[in-house]
Amino acid sequence: LGFASPEGGSAAPGHVTPGVIEDLYGFRRIGRDTEVFCVIGNPVAHSRSPDIHNPALRACGIDAVYVPITVDDVELFLGALDLLGVRGISVTVPHKETVIPLLDSRDDSVDRAGSCNTVTVRSGLLCGVNTDVPGFLASLRGLTGGTPLEGLRAGVIGAGGTARAVCAALTGAGCMPAVFNRSAPRGRALAAEFGLRFFPLERGSAGELSARSDLIVQTTTAGMEPDTELDPLGFYDFTGREMVYEVIYAPPSTKMLSRAAAAGCAVKNGWDMLLEQAYLQFELFTGIEFPETVKQSLQSGQGA
Repeated sequence: LGFASPEGGSAAPGHVTPGVIEDLYGFRRIGRDTEVFCVIGNPVAHSRSPDIHNPALRACGIDAVYVPITVDDVELFLGALDLLGVRGISVTVPHKETVIPLLDSRDDSVDRAGSCNTVTVRSGLLCGVNTDVPGFLASLRGLTGGTPLEGLRAGVIGAGGTARAVCAALTGAGCMPAVFNRSAPRGRALAAEFGLRFFPLERGSAGELSARSDLIVQTTTAGMEPDTELDPLGFYDFTGREMVYEVIYAPPSTKMLSRAAAAGCAVKNGWDMLLEQAYLQFELFTGIEFPETVKQSLQSGQGA
């Protein structure tokens, strides 16, 4: 049984149109043996991951569906996997760290990043992997143009699971960014983990950020739909020389990213990172490489 709302209005939060249910999720093709993959988080309704995975599953002839699931309590959700028939999970904010103790096994990528964004389910066992690190590095090349990261003065905004992956990626490439975060305990903990400096995310740190602004990576949810008026760097005046990378992709250009672009900065949103990490997830979930034909159709996407 499924619920939907007609075009132009939603009868209840989370409702999509009949067209989306059929065209994106293949409702009429779902049967008793259909495998389930999902993205969990809160919020998660904005996620474009279903738009990436479902066309790929269909192109490969796999009897499976990929759906977003709002999850508040990860442990309770994992306890229902058998009932739901879930075979693979994409993990997003705020569960990338809290899921780790609940895994049966994890690879080195999770330990290096201190966060997990991919969980495969095999014979009831949960295996964690982090595809954010290679996904971020692959997408970052589109902003830096191949400029070596080693020696860049950089600032990472935020201290959550994605920030951990970004810090792991940058330090692994020889760049030693500073961490800027509103919560001092979380920010200091992340900085200490990677041997970095920490500064509070506030107007008084504008000078410190300016001194580390060759590359600014914004990893928080501030500015993401529906809170599009938020600007985590509202206190900072871009000069135009910064390279600004933001992991948000909905909307394609946030208030902060728009300010940076207007100042003349090279900017990039998180669409390509989402794609790159999803390609790796798909192979982990299915054992099949992400189809090139679907990659080509997604490339234009929402990139900035």
